[in-house]
Amino acid sequence: MGKVLFILKRFITMLFTLLIVSFLLFMVLHLTGPDPLTVIIGQKQNITQEARESLRVQYHLDEPLFVQYGIWFKGAVTGNFGMDYIQKMPVTSLIGGRSAVTIGMVACSLLFSILIAIPLGIISALKKNTGVDYVISTLMLILTSIPGFLVAMIMLVILSKAIPGYRSVGMYTNFGEYMARISAPSLCLSFGNIALIGRITRNAMVEQLNSDYIITCEAKGISKRRLILSHALKNSVIPVFTVSAMLVGTSVGISVLVEQIFSLPGLGSLLTTAVLKDNYPIILALTLLMLIIFQVVNLIADIMYTIIDPRIKI
Repeated sequence: MGKVLFILKRFITMLFTLLIVSFLLFMVLHLTGPDPLTVIIGQKQNITQEARESLRVQYHLDEPLFVQYGIWFKGAVTGNFGMDYIQKMPVTSLIGGRSAVTIGMVACSLLFSILIAIPLGIISALKKNTGVDYVISTLMLILTSIPGFLVAMIMLVILSKAIPGYRSVGMYTNFGEYMARISAPSLCLSFGNIALIGRITRNAMVEQLNSDYIITCEAKGISKRRLILSHALKNSVIPVFTVSAMLVGTSVGISVLVEQIFSLPGLGSLLTTAVLKDNYPIILALTLLMLIIFQVVNLIADIMYTIIDPRIKI
């Protein structure tokens, strides 16, 4: 019952947050940006007044701004984000056609980060204050210091020179090409995450290995392998979940630059184009979508805490 109430409270909070953020963004865009009708008409600014009024009614621009927001939010709740101003297509269709690239890239980057960072963090903790620990710590410091977009540019140059025929632009036609296109960008996204997750894993493992219960288990003759995997690592992974959930939002943000460098048709490039062309429906929909993903992932992480450690109450 406690978990149900917790999820219900978080859902209400999430809805309230989405309402406030979307309202503020809607108002800022419409009050500070160009007239939406000008964006919709585009190059055909010499159309008749009747055509202008027809478009104004079609896009609900004849209504007061508060009413426009109400109409938009009501549609957004049901998955209808309106029509794109530039291509005159449903926003949902445009996002759906590009979401696979960004979602796959962010998911793969987190997978790479966890698979590489946690073992490095464990090794660093077990070899504390030794040469191995210093090497791993230095490597993580270097990875933290290098911006993701710079890594992407360097990797693109290396791949173009080292692999003849490497495709850095263009669409994919099958799953194999899809994975080939997102693998390198995902690795670029994971570099900074590896450093952060690795350091947190190391610190958590050092703390657990110095705990009284670990010393007691060692005295009872429990094997070191079981001690590390079944006890120390289990309790160390909780902060890793917290950081990984936060990194989802960060990775989505950095993916905007990485997609541009690798010419990937993802949500990042769609958002960049929308901002440059004042395409309000796209900007609003993607902002809302990113906020929802971030909050849902954090909720899942909170629920996972209680599964990993039943002593934690939510």
